[in-house]
Amino acid sequence: MAAKRSYNDEEAIIADFFTNHLPLRHEFCVDIGAGDGLTMSNTHFLLAGGWSGVLVEYDPKSFAQLAAVYTQTPAAQLARCRATPEGIVPLLRACDAPRDFDFLSLDIDGYDHFVLDAVLADYRPALICTEINEAFPPPVKFVVNYRPDFRWNLDKFFGHSISKVQDLCDRRDYAIVRVEYNNAFLAPRELLAGARLEALSPERAYREGYVDRPDRPVRFPWNADVDHLRDLPPERVVAWAEEHFAKYRGQFECST
Repeated sequence: MAAKRSYNDEEAIIADFFTNHLPLRHEFCVDIGAGDGLTMSNTHFLLAGGWSGVLVEYDPKSFAQLAAVYTQTPAAQLARCRATPEGIVPLLRACDAPRDFDFLSLDIDGYDHFVLDAVLADYRPALICTEINEAFPPPVKFVVNYRPDFRWNLDKFFGHSISKVQDLCDRRDYAIVRVEYNNAFLAPRELLAGARLEALSPERAYREGYVDRPDRPVRFPWNADVDHLRDLPPERVVAWAEEHFAKYRGQFECST
């Protein structure tokens, strides 16, 4: 196996899901927000192990590095484009992605929710790893709305909260099966029984996968200024978001 690349050992988790729980159907992955293909990659070890896949990256510098990594890997199809809700499905179709491909990694630090919803309208991956905005505890539903000109400002204005992910799961018949710090793992509900997997509530997944992890303060020191949100009533967390993200007014939704 290739050297470890993922940030919080997601590689081992993904390998365990496919070794002990989920069926391998095509050995095909999709990585939306693939970066340079190495740093914090959830898919490099799969492609290095013989999988095929589609890797999407918009940043020109990162894409140049991505192309260099996979220049000798014809099974890896690279797309330098912005992932958008209206564009992602045509892209996957053009790349002949199987409708029931195996693994989706999604991390674009923005309107991830709407790209994921668009993918799940046409595709049914066996396992999804999607970044969550871990600043917002359940039952707060926070989501950055889609805007074609969105740019992440390296702040806490990105993505979707775990309870908003649950909304999407309910709509697309998926389940949260694990949270690993700031990543949620999702699987189709029809696979749970045969895979011996349990659907977790947002509250339990967030508590076990993020809040109660003893090394969380060390791994996420930049969240010290939002840790207090977990002790507030949900309506006060919503009020905090409205005040803290005042410059983004109209670009997000936050509710209970």
